[in-house]
Amino acid sequence: MFTKLTKSGGHTYVQLVESFCDENSRPRLRTVCTLVRLDEVGGPVDALLKGLLRAKGMHASMAQPQQGPHHNAVDTDEL
Repeated sequence: MFTKLTKSGGHTYVQLVESFCDENSRPRLRTVCTLVRLDEVGGPVDALLKGLLRAKGMHASMAQPQQGPHHNAVDTDEL
């Protein structure tokens, strides 16, 4: 599973996506759920990131803002 940024209606959303093979063994993607709206200032994004860091045994202060261009997908195995 991984997260993916999706734009719709002028907003950016973070979605949890999984890879799977269909009945013809072709690789496909399936959206499991939409987690948060990314462009909400003070929204639940920070709480989600802190929770993922805690689950990984890391302190929230270890989260550093990314420099440069943003990526469209973030592999949850990296968290």
